[in-house]
Amino acid sequence: MTIKKNNLLLGAIYLIIAFFLFSSMSAMLKLAASELNTPMIVFLRNFFALIVLLPWLLYTKKCSLKTDRFGMHLIRSATGITAMYCFFWTIGELILADAILLSYSAPIFLPVFALLFLKEKVNLISLFAVGLGLFGIIIVLEPTKGIFDPSALVGVLAAIFASLAMISIRKMSDTEPAERVVFYFTFLCTLISATPAFIYWQPLTFTNLLAMMAAGFLAAFGQLFLTKGYSIAPPGEVAPFQYSIVLFGTGWGWLMWDEHIDLTKSCGFLVVCFAGIIASKANAKKKRLSQEGEIEEI
Repeated sequence: MTIKKNNLLLGAIYLIIAFFLFSSMSAMLKLAASELNTPMIVFLRNFFALIVLLPWLLYTKKCSLKTDRFGMHLIRSATGITAMYCFFWTIGELILADAILLSYSAPIFLPVFALLFLKEKVNLISLFAVGLGLFGIIIVLEPTKGIFDPSALVGVLAAIFASLAMISIRKMSDTEPAERVVFYFTFLCTLISATPAFIYWQPLTFTNLLAMMAAGFLAAFGQLFLTKGYSIAPPGEVAPFQYSIVLFGTGWGWLMWDEHIDLTKSCGFLVVCFAGIIASKANAKKKRLSQEGEIEEI
């Protein structure tokens, strides 16, 4: 059966599945974060994801792994893994829904970095999305209640570095297919994170090992569904479904740790999601993104 290349419904379903898998990965990471340090979590997540991805890429032979853009892959990996360190640390410090929302607000910052590094024009709609998104983040942080957690700023840093990684993907999207980008990201992140992990190595319990294996597998399959979703549907049309991860993350937080969000945070969540949707659509109208370029999976 041939799948149409402009199938909005199927593309949306693939993305919802992808972000359910990513939210499940985040839950596994939070479970492990109660005992494992961040360097180990980052390494093991990438290592187990590579175990899944490498055989699949070699078996399907969809594209050659040979590249003339290794420098850009290195930049993408450096920014992406920095976002990963920030996100994974935040998961252990905040409730799951907060950590996910802050870290996945990257599309809000994308217009600013597109202007700085790609010299793309930023229209009023994009500027409005940036301002609205920052306002929503402030609502989520609730500084007026005197309960502001500085750990939340690390979640914002994760989003900033993720948006920088998106920029690097854009710059090489003219020559690099999504499968090659995914491989080099996972491979380089495994290498980069290996040294810090072994320096701070801790004994692994069976439960932690299972959680990290599950996180790696969930990340790998989530990435495959994400790439497939963007390959068969217009990115600007299906990108809003990425914010389903906030709903899934809220559900996992409630189910596993009895975490609750109040009305103020809920309003902040809606504002950030709405701003991200506006930014995603504005970006898609200006320039067609690579198959995975609208969201940086961390």
